[in-house]
Amino acid sequence: EDAVVLAEMLTSGDGVDEALLKFMARRFPRVKMVLDNSLQLAEWEIHPDSPGADPGRIMGQTLHALVAPA
Repeated sequence: EDAVVLAEMLTSGDGVDEALLKFMARRFPRVKMVLDNSLQLAEWEIHPDSPGADPGRIMGQTLHALVAPA
């Protein structure tokens, strides 16, 4: 996704600095969500008896979010 979005941003006609700022603004929330959810899943894998552990829910939410355009 990063490569496709970066190519789109760099060919938009904006300068490189502006394109990179827009790229970060566009990509950061999605990448952060994937990282945060992955870390939570890893924590639950290590401690499966954690109160509120619900890997299926967080995996479903993540996959649902990822079907939206990048």
